[in-house]
Parts: sequence; structure tokens; C-alpha cells
Amino acid sequence: MLKNTKAVGVASAIALLTGVAFAPSATAAVNNYPEVSVSSAAVDAGVGVEYTVDYVRKGCKVITTLGSVTRTEKATTVGSGLSGVVSNKIIPAPSKAGEYVLRSRVANDCAADAGYSNKFNMTADITVGDEIVADQEDWETTGARAVRIYGDAELATVAHDLGTIKIQAYAKGKMVASTYTDSQTTGAFSIVVDSKYLNKNGITKVYLKLSSNKFYWMDQMFVVDRRVNG
Repeated sequence: MLKNTKAVGVASAIALLTGVAFAPSATAAVNNYPEVSVSSAAVDAGVGVEYTVDYVRKGCKVITTLGSVTRTEKATTVGSGLSGVVSNKIIPAPSKAGEYVLRSRVANDCAADAGYSNKFNMTADITVGDEIVADQEDWETTGARAVRIYGDAELATVAHDLGTIKIQAYAKGKMVASTYTDSQTTGAFSIVVDSKYLNKNGITKVYLKLSSNKFYWMDQMFVVDRRVNG
């Protein structure tokens, strides 16, 4: 052990005296953590999402998942040394509109000698389709047994008719009502939620979403605050 220590010390001294730098160790070969990037974070349903993972030890596998699809690619050399990349690969976007997360990670069998943890997890947010927003929304009591939630469905601040796509109301993790936008007034909607799905006194969070489709998505929360005995 002492002999090895002396050898290292001698090598360091020679480097200082001569100005000659010795080759770096494998651990120091890559000074960056792996990182994932995508060419576009907003895509249409089913369209290919192009992704690149930089700063991966060459030859190591990178596992990428988006929705229900997983791709495994091998990092190829970039320049010299251990640094590699998974470059310009394609994974299909989900077939339903919504917000998703693309996840990449270096395979567990990759040698951890390039200056990073081989379990490092990378993510990129992906949006499929267009977001619909419920604007100028509110709620009111309808009789003794229900409340009515209403508003205007808008796309990029413009009232939008969703046609046959349902707007659905969820409370406590369960779908409790649904409707379509008004055929007479573009974008206008109204959903009646029975009181049995709402807290008798106090706040109930009601979420508005759209039925599964490849064009639009909505994820908006309403606070219904009932005071029956107040």
C-alpha cells in the first residue's frame, strides 16, 4: 500500500517539475451529469418525439419511456474518451391529448466510472394536443340537492365549441357528472353535480376534465363551498 502511495506521489512530483499532465482517471473523464432534451415539447397525438441524451458513458444503454412506450438505445462515442450520447432518437407520443413526462435513465449495468450515478433519472415535460381552459367560471346552488358549475370553454383565450367531446366533473376521485358545450352559445357549458357527491358543509374540490380524445385536454379545479347548516 505504501509502495503505491509513493508511486502516486512521484508521478505528481514529475508532473509539477516537467509540466507534463498524465491522462485523467476514468472517473474524471466526464464532468457532466447525463441530461435529456427534446426537439419539441408540444406535439400532436401519435407524432414522434425526438430526444437526445448527452453525457452518457459510451456503450451504456439509455432507457426512455413516454406513456406506455419504452425505447432502449446505446450511447455512441462523441469525440474521444468515455463521453457518449444517445442522439436524435424517436419515441411516439401518446394517442390521447394531455400532459405527460418523458423519462430517461442510464441502465443499472452501466459502469459507474464516468463521474455520475448510473441511476440518474432525467425528465422532460411533453404536452399532447391543445389545452382547453374553463374561463369566467363559477358555481351556484340548484335546488336543495345539487350545484351547477358553469363557464366558457376557451382555446387560447377564444371561446371554443368542443362538439361531441364531453366535459366531465370529478369529485373525490370519481366522475360525478358530464356535459357538452352549448350548441347555441359557443363554448358555454353547465354541469349539475348532485349534492351526494359534495361535502354537506365546507369545501369540495371538483375537477373538470375532458373525455379521452386526441385533440384537447382540460385539468381545472373548482372549489365548491357549501354551508348547509350555516
